[in-house]
Amino acid sequence: MIKGIHHIAIGVPDMAAGLAFYTQAFGFEVVQRQTIANAPLADQAIGLSGVDADMAMLKTANCFVELWQYRAPVGSDATSRPCDLGYPHFAVEVEDIDSEYQRLLGMRHAICWRARQFWGCKRCVWSGPLRQYD
Repeated sequence: MIKGIHHIAIGVPDMAAGLAFYTQAFGFEVVQRQTIANAPLADQAIGLSGVDADMAMLKTANCFVELWQYRAPVGSDATSRPCDLGYPHFAVEVEDIDSEYQRLLGMRHAICWRARQFWGCKRCVWSGPLRQYD
């Protein structure tokens, strides 16, 4: 039986900047950091060969966010639009939507492109620190 989401993995180009962003913008707590290299079992688990990467696990209120910065294999920027397949955004539930929206807009690199109430829950939909939608 599925009980919920354990974690969501996000590739970042700069681990230090990614950690600063997710801890400062959302208050997520870093609970694990690890460098993974020359690890055949990790390669097998991830599904890539020759992995050389830094990983950080961040705790949220109800799941984890896992950040990855790969040195090898070299990735490409596959930032997507909301209509593209894959992972175009994530949403966070907030107490005061107007205050949180203004706070996030005021942060360097913080891009909150929609804030409103969905189905009775106050949420801010986040496009991430790398790209702003028009």
